[in-house]
Amino acid sequence: MLMRQTIQYAPAQLLSPVFQLLAVLAWTHWLAPTDFGIVAAIFAAQELVHVLTLSWWSYYTMRYYPTVTSDAARRDYQLTETSVVTLAALAQALLAAAVLAFLSVEATSQLIAATVAFMISRSILTHLGERARVEARITLYTLAQTSGPVGGFLFSLVLALWWEPSAVMILSAFALVQVAVVPVLWLALRLGLPGR
Repeated sequence: MLMRQTIQYAPAQLLSPVFQLLAVLAWTHWLAPTDFGIVAAIFAAQELVHVLTLSWWSYYTMRYYPTVTSDAARRDYQLTETSVVTLAALAQALLAAAVLAFLSVEATSQLIAATVAFMISRSILTHLGERARVEARITLYTLAQTSGPVGGFLFSLVLALWWEPSAVMILSAFALVQVAVVPVLWLALRLGLPGR
């Protein structure tokens, strides 16, 4: 049982770090130092922002969601969950702007939009991945864990062939892939609209 689960979860656990390493190598080579610094700082800040805003709910979900068995309790839980995710996304948008102010970079509207979209979508995907893992839905977990690192990197690499790579382009590519995957997981996990 343990060996089978280890093998099933291996793609999600291995592909993400491998592609993150490839991304670092690629962007170190192709990005200007300032743009690489912005991308690296925003990627690191996203992890911190997720810990501050949504990780607590992910831990709560991993611990208590398996005990929710009735349809009414599940419906209440999902209403609460969608509200928590929505409020966390609003907090993340504010924190993303604060991160850019802290970096002392020229915060263009494109950079702000790309940063906010990247941070929120990555954080929601991380939570949805944990939610899928609680339900033992390995395919959804793998999709949540790999879409950003793998899909975002490949899409940004394709864009880099046509345009000069920049921090905005990299963050936008990752955000677009992640934003495209969030509704798929949201519907597959049967989450609803924000409630009380």
